[in-house]
Amino acid sequence: MLSRTRCFTPISRGLCAMSAMLILVVAATCLGISPERGCCNAEAAVGSGADRGGSSEEETRVLEYSWGTPLTGVGFLLPGRELRLTTTLDIGDPISAFQRVYLRADRKIIRVDEPAKLVGHVRVVSPEAALQYVRLFTSPATVRTMSRADWIEVVPASSVGEAFVFGNKAWLSEMPRFLGREREFGILRDEEWHEEGLSGPTVLRTSSGFIVIRLMFRPREEGTWWTNIAHWVADTVRADGTMDRRVLGDVRLRQVELQLIPEL
Repeated sequence: MLSRTRCFTPISRGLCAMSAMLILVVAATCLGISPERGCCNAEAAVGSGADRGGSSEEETRVLEYSWGTPLTGVGFLLPGRELRLTTTLDIGDPISAFQRVYLRADRKIIRVDEPAKLVGHVRVVSPEAALQYVRLFTSPATVRTMSRADWIEVVPASSVGEAFVFGNKAWLSEMPRFLGREREFGILRDEEWHEEGLSGPTVLRTSSGFIVIRLMFRPREEGTWWTNIAHWVADTVRADGTMDRRVLGDVRLRQVELQLIPEL
């Protein structure tokens, strides 16, 4: 992990700029970018100068991607692709508000903040892949990286393991800090889950792909920080990654309330 330092004085800002440039050169070298030309060499895996247009935005993506952690359990990706969860150059608290998911695809690095960014880079051909694909956009470990963090899946605590958070061990290690606040992430204690008579996801195969039915809640509901209303939601997923979502019905929880996360 490369360290990131916030700069406050003109001198420290200059030092930080020099440090950032050095880190960028190292990251570029590792990713196959020619620092002299500002583009890829023959073996490069990231876009050319024409693709990048010399933009600092592209350089930032390359730099942030370089220190990211690869996501696991993403068998829906086409060969030669990789997803990483990373922290931005501008960090703060909560850290999850300053995280991004990036896709490395052939010669480009793309920020993934909606399903459309993955269309053409995935092939969803199994029920397991379909479930993991839709969870990328609703898992508590990645939901805040999305431009529209509308939905979080409701699950029992026993189902929250490395596969559920795409191998994000750091997120799992932070969970003890949120003891008693798990409902902020849609996580119910197992006894609560069973007392409510809830069931896990169902994946149905269709002629064009899959339909994934899950229990979800909306962290952006307005008017209160707490809700006892969850929703059965169906995501229609096609092989190329395009998807549609519709609400099938509501579930009124009798014993528990879910917290609506104000930071989202």
